[in-house]
Amino acid sequence: MQERSKPALIVVAVAGILAMGLAGWWIGGMGVSKPQFAPAPDAAVTSAPTAPVASAPLKTYPTNVEGFIQNWLILDPIHLEGVGDHSETVEKPMFAKEYFKNQLTVIPEDETKITVAGKDLVWHKVNIDSAQIDLAQFCADHTTDPNSCLFFGFTCIVAEDDLKNVKLAIGSDDSSVWWLNGEEVIRSYSNRAVNPDDNKSKQITLNKGLNMLRFAVIQGDGPTGACARFYDTAGKPLTSIKVTTDTP
Repeated sequence: MQERSKPALIVVAVAGILAMGLAGWWIGGMGVSKPQFAPAPDAAVTSAPTAPVASAPLKTYPTNVEGFIQNWLILDPIHLEGVGDHSETVEKPMFAKEYFKNQLTVIPEDETKITVAGKDLVWHKVNIDSAQIDLAQFCADHTTDPNSCLFFGFTCIVAEDDLKNVKLAIGSDDSSVWWLNGEEVIRSYSNRAVNPDDNKSKQITLNKGLNMLRFAVIQGDGPTGACARFYDTAGKPLTSIKVTTDTP
């Protein structure tokens, strides 16, 4: 093959460059996207780190001066058949029955609904001014029958440090069972009015942070309610704790 001269090669190269430019102009005019190339590694764009979103602090309440808990979540009453004899034989199966899923572990929220036997029931925040939760008044406020029924109540106890060897003291009308952090600590079968400290638990521990306190009260007829407080190791009402009904 005959060797081309240098000027001829230059002319060919320039013609090639011009042809590529015209081709690119023609492709762009036809509306065809130009190929995109990933940037070199050292030109990679990185997004700024996202600042963590701080969760809102839980709203807490003190006990009253006598240590009584005054802030609760109460579920609309579950109506029962055969309440009358407040004996262990009659009421133990009523306390043992599962009325709704996770009833002893659920952390309820205000105005949330559950379904029991095809009926919608609602959790309500209840803030009281006295020692006793008046469950009959609760029923009147929410237009429901307070007789022959079972009430569930819930609150969270907030402790700044571990509090060992404290005791839970309760009163209830009528029979009741109380759980702290999932462990049963008090059970009473009785036809009675609400009297503070009718029952006391064994020595228990309130853990640093949140402690889940819940109760179930079986009511026959007439007045009904409950009250609760803790005692310290010196036998004095515990007033250093806080209470919350917000969702942890």
